[in-house]
Amino acid sequence: MNKRPFIQRVMALGVAVLMVGVLNGCAPQSALQSPDTPMKDEYALGKGLLNDVFSVYRNYTRDSFDRIVSRDFNPVRSEFANGVERGFYGARQIDLYPIVDSVVTNKDLVSVSFHWEKKVATYTGGNYKNLTGRAEYVFRNETGTWRLYRVGGDDPMVMN
Repeated sequence: MNKRPFIQRVMALGVAVLMVGVLNGCAPQSALQSPDTPMKDEYALGKGLLNDVFSVYRNYTRDSFDRIVSRDFNPVRSEFANGVERGFYGARQIDLYPIVDSVVTNKDLVSVSFHWEKKVATYTGGNYKNLTGRAEYVFRNETGTWRLYRVGGDDPMVMN
């Protein structure tokens, strides 16, 4: 009796099982998640945090803004706060539309990448300017309160 075909069939089956496992591991996460999984919750959390920051910005006061920014803001908290203040008072804020691209969570951090459109009017002449950019905000959970921890890219709050 020739055992060669049996061994070949077993090896082919093993390769097929291995390929299915590899392909399943390479599938995009969204294909593996149902609509009611944590990914949807992470996106809602990130979008909510971003909207909270811009709500405070639209009604800017230094005190209210200081409450949402981490004391450990990276790199320098005071420089960031001063830049936001200059951005807010440097032109009349008309519209600011953030559009969330992605949200990534890791323990007590939430990273929100987004692009944005902003419309301002200059104080010297009232000319309208349309600005666009991409940014990333990282929030940190500090004893149950999410605070802005780091900003990267084109921060719409400092641009006018």
